[in-house]
Amino acid sequence: MPWKKRRSSNAYASDDMVVYGLVDKEGAERGHRHRHHHHHHHHSSHRSRKPWMAWLWAIPVLLVIAAGLLGIQLYRSAKTMRSQAQETMTSLNTYLKSAKAGDAQQLAISATEVSNKAHALKDELSGGEWTIASYIPVLGSDVKSVRTLGDVLVDLSDEALVPLSQSTDIMSLSTLMQESAVNMDAVTALSNIVRQTHPVVTRSAAAIEELPPAHIKQIASVLEPAREALGDARAIMNHALPLLEHLPYLLGANGQERKYLVLGNNIAEIHSIGGFVGMVGMITVKDGHLTLGDFTRINDKLDSAHGEPLGATDEERALFGDRCETHHGDINVIPDFSRVGSLYQTGWWWYQDEFLDGVLSFDPVFLQGMLELTGPVETSYGVTVDGTNAASMILNQCLFMWSATDCDDFYKDVAHQAFDNILANLGSIDTLGFLRLISDAGDEGRCMAWVADSAAEEAVKQSGFGMPMGHDAAKPQIGFYVADSSGSKASYYLSIDSTVGDPKKNSDGTTSYSVTTILENHADRSLLSTQLPSYLNGSMQKTVAGASALCLHEDTYLIGPEGGHIEGIQATFDNLYANRHDMVWEQKTYQGLDAWSSSMILDAGERCIVTYTVVTSSAATEPLKVVQTPVVPREIRGDAAA
Repeated sequence: MPWKKRRSSNAYASDDMVVYGLVDKEGAERGHRHRHHHHHHHHSSHRSRKPWMAWLWAIPVLLVIAAGLLGIQLYRSAKTMRSQAQETMTSLNTYLKSAKAGDAQQLAISATEVSNKAHALKDELSGGEWTIASYIPVLGSDVKSVRTLGDVLVDLSDEALVPLSQSTDIMSLSTLMQESAVNMDAVTALSNIVRQTHPVVTRSAAAIEELPPAHIKQIASVLEPAREALGDARAIMNHALPLLEHLPYLLGANGQERKYLVLGNNIAEIHSIGGFVGMVGMITVKDGHLTLGDFTRINDKLDSAHGEPLGATDEERALFGDRCETHHGDINVIPDFSRVGSLYQTGWWWYQDEFLDGVLSFDPVFLQGMLELTGPVETSYGVTVDGTNAASMILNQCLFMWSATDCDDFYKDVAHQAFDNILANLGSIDTLGFLRLISDAGDEGRCMAWVADSAAEEAVKQSGFGMPMGHDAAKPQIGFYVADSSGSKASYYLSIDSTVGDPKKNSDGTTSYSVTTILENHADRSLLSTQLPSYLNGSMQKTVAGASALCLHEDTYLIGPEGGHIEGIQATFDNLYANRHDMVWEQKTYQGLDAWSSSMILDAGERCIVTYTVVTSSAATEPLKVVQTPVVPREIRGDAAA
């Protein structure tokens, strides 16, 4: 009968199951009497299975309880961890502010705080709950990342921040620069401390950089700022370190006088690296004491219109034309600044009978960045120029206000006052801000240098100020360069943007990249209804039927990577306002690299899209890098024409 089957089911209930509450007591007693009556049939087999069945029911319950306890403990520890990590980063920011201000006492306090909090964070993350959590999918990745962060912060604080805080006398430019002179002893001390801490910062940045993006918001809020800060610190040190050991030589130690020609580039008349060199100046340095000479028109120092050949190679003349050596304002149509510097040195010796120890180059965008740090200057033209308007005033707005000659003189005036201002105030400006500006300007080709001494020149290149060709097959580089050929200042409106596609591995071990470079003329065509300044009416507009006075005439160059080549170059145009010839590309060579040249006509509002494939060497170990002509940034140019 059915009810008998229900009663017999309780015959398997044990005293153990009563304890765990899995059956009721009355049912257990009935099962006991029934079991006693049939003892000789069931006793042995049923007792052997009862404990295991009980534990099979109990294990999931225990696991849930254990997981809950672990979760609670992990949650509490995570809150502590996040708080400690944020406090550590806050102390690190205080440390950086103290370094900027040159506050030795606060710097030492902040260094100790960072160290203590970093150790506390590492101790918190060493708990067993974090070890267990590191094996949990998704969460485990973030746990490993934050534990790595703890290790990095301890290493960074103990091996870099604390030693730096003990050298507070070199943590500010006020120590390095004193009354337009460089403190040579401070330079040596700075070199030593940077050499000591550089490996620590490098390995710390690399460790954080290799971590995957965090999934958990609380961890990402700590990890990402640390990743950015360490990346910036590594970039600054990488630029600074190679030069530091050569600074005494470059600054005329032991009574040696050094002379450096300074080139003022006008990137509104764009050239491959910079722009037309309309003016030059001279910086003389001896035992760290700097003297700035007047800026003058290049025609007053070098016969730009009918210059003597300066030693350009046949290859350079074939690719860039004769102007790369006979028109001295145009030498930087060559995109290798070591060649540009060398040719200017030859020209200066030829015309001025004076040996140059090096050549420096800057553009108005870099000048504006310096004024942002040092403060404004009052020009003789009644215009205040500062870190917000210098570049646009020099490159474009002055054209609508004064004559071409006045615009040239205005640039000279701003440059001279700005450099005087920089030399006078360099000791009081934001140290890290200055280093960041120099680093970015070197990367973008807005501040370049060439030095006659070969060892110092190599250090200049390693520091990122030489704009060298891509001769390292392991680090492939493609160069896209543009040089105005009309004498117009309309390149102010030009933008150049390059995009590299995903790598495609070839059967021979090489790698192919699809690259797109977009060039656009942002000049507002409404300007054509006004009386345009003479500097916006280039000499070649008249030769192109239907082209406006705001039309750009650009020589374009593509220079490929070491051990690789360029193929499949195509150019298309958007928003055409006039018929014109297609771009025809000619293949040549430069310094043994695959090189191509063409010319482009781009009217106001038009866009040119150049697509090509770059094949890199089988020896390449890094992704393809694009180096291109620096143009006026959008934030400076804006949407308006003037």
